[in-house]
Amino acid sequence: MSRPRRRRPAASSTRETIQPPGTGQLVVRMVTVTLLVAVVGSLANSGMALVGLLVFLPAAAAAQCTVRQTALVCAWTALIGSAAFLTGGGDVARKGLAAVGAAFAVLGSFREAAHREPTLTGLVDALDASVVRHNSYVARRGDDERFVTVLILNIDDARNEVQAINCGHVPPHLLDADSVITPPLDSGAPLGLAALAAEPATPGRFAFPGGTALLLTTDGLTESRAADGAFYPLDERLADPGDLPRSDLPRALNEDAHAYAGKAAPHDDVAILTVRRPHRSCTLS
Repeated sequence: MSRPRRRRPAASSTRETIQPPGTGQLVVRMVTVTLLVAVVGSLANSGMALVGLLVFLPAAAAAQCTVRQTALVCAWTALIGSAAFLTGGGDVARKGLAAVGAAFAVLGSFREAAHREPTLTGLVDALDASVVRHNSYVARRGDDERFVTVLILNIDDARNEVQAINCGHVPPHLLDADSVITPPLDSGAPLGLAALAAEPATPGRFAFPGGTALLLTTDGLTESRAADGAFYPLDERLADPGDLPRSDLPRALNEDAHAYAGKAAPHDDVAILTVRRPHRSCTLS
């Protein structure tokens, strides 16, 4: 006797969908995220958190909200960004998003030209041209032109030396167990201003023997000011380090600069890099 076949359950045709939040919920979330970004940016003394907010909020809204809600989020981020620029608060307000664009132009050019150009001089020429092109573009939009200071290094392991071109940047410091020296390098024009220089940038060379360390920093460190307006004395700190440990010098210098500035903490981003050279290879910290 045959049995009736059981019918297979029909495949579910329901699909999971993302429900947009209510307008009240959206406003609360926008304000909360904005406050968190403001706190993080204040603690880090950097405006990059604001840049992230201006990109993140509209993108998140486009993925999860209605068209009208997305327009509300875009209007909110435009208001926050405009307020930050007009009040002059934070690193982004002082240097602007145009500075971020100039930095991206230089980084992109470096990653391409470093593989193509056989000399540091050719590399610097390519980087300068990238800033000039960027300035030409932003000038057509009515924005301010920018220049970029850089220190280009090539570490030659075979010869235990460094070839360098300084384009208006903070000079490097060479440290050993007992002394600190500033290698003699000509300071050329920053990127974007090479056409105004009387002579083209030329590379310099200095020894980088085993057991030494190369300290590289941005002017965010050297331009940190105390309450009386005095700049952070980097050379003096390195010559008489006191309790500054050489083994963790970037962290120690950053903390020392903040202590030196006190309530007037450094307003610019600070980058500190050490290249330590043991007797056989180089390491970064």
